[in-house]
Amino acid sequence: MSEANREGFLAHSNIDPKTGQRAKKLRTEMTKAEAAMWNMLRDLRTTTGGRA
Repeated sequence: MSEANREGFLAHSNIDPKTGQRAKKLRTEMTKAEAAMWNMLRDLRTTTGGRA
């Protein structure tokens, strides 16, 4: 397995590794408001059958 795959990034991706690491950190360390927004969007998706 390549180093890129071990870090969770696609080997063919053109994204700078630092950018990818920052994006991953932002996804895993959401604020309360961001988490609430994503929960509402997921709920909307399930109630509309994905046609939001």
